[in-house]
Amino acid sequence: MLKKFIKNIVCIVSISCMFTTLLKNPVYASNEYNLPLTNETIIEINEFLKQYPQYKDYLNDVLKDAETSTIATDIEKLNEHVVNAIEQISQLKQRADKEYMVALEENDKLVKEYKRRTKSARTDSYDILLSNYLVGIAIVNECGCPNTARYMTHAIVPEYSTVNPTTIYDTNTSWSEHLVYDCYDLYDQIFLQFEQEILADGKENGTVSGSFTFVKENSSLDAHVALHSVDYVTTFTKSANGNGYDVTYLLHDTFDFEWNNYDNFVINFGNNYCYAMQVCGYIRPYEIYITQTE
Repeated sequence: MLKKFIKNIVCIVSISCMFTTLLKNPVYASNEYNLPLTNETIIEINEFLKQYPQYKDYLNDVLKDAETSTIATDIEKLNEHVVNAIEQISQLKQRADKEYMVALEENDKLVKEYKRRTKSARTDSYDILLSNYLVGIAIVNECGCPNTARYMTHAIVPEYSTVNPTTIYDTNTSWSEHLVYDCYDLYDQIFLQFEQEILADGKENGTVSGSFTFVKENSSLDAHVALHSVDYVTTFTKSANGNGYDVTYLLHDTFDFEWNNYDNFVINFGNNYCYAMQVCGYIRPYEIYITQTE
């Protein structure tokens, strides 16, 4: 596991924590966290979470980890660490928004074209197609893909609806743990970034980001089909007790379908049936956020 690897790392640089005062940014004692956060940082946190509440779990975990870190009393390094994490999440948000909007636009084009070609009332097919879709979900679940089945179910929208499904949040679940620790190539990729972007620069704390594709060679069938490609942000905070690093992972994906060719016949059929349902407008894209802490 990544955690075991990280805890065995010996820092190449020894940094002694010193309590300093930032004259430009008076310290504000947060009611929620026992940290010397500046007024500027507190305002940035509050504004960020007000605008993007979907990142609350991730940012809260980063702040909790900081309470027992080597920079807990170093005002300058602590605030820099928190602000950097927010900046990295903001960049992820920009990519997520673009991906989600493209998915919605493409979906609307396909639905519009379908209606133009068929010119048929939705009531002629909705109940029949939905019934078959639910049967397909049950088969996907039986094939060992319960999370794919769960996401497929969440994508269903009422007849004639133009409202998108709500965002799904998976935080510290068996599913989020599986994605981070059992799909080895993902944490290997993140661990390499940790070495190159944080340790190599002599840092004790930091945030890395990137993209990853779950394929059958590096993950479970459930991860491969449910998510496939994700963007991620991961924050590392060195523990003050010497027990390695506390790590918080955040994955994002837009759940939608493209016509594909999976090796597994049942999954292939299910995916392409979902694509057909999406073209008809009976299921719609939505966002998924997955958070895991260690």
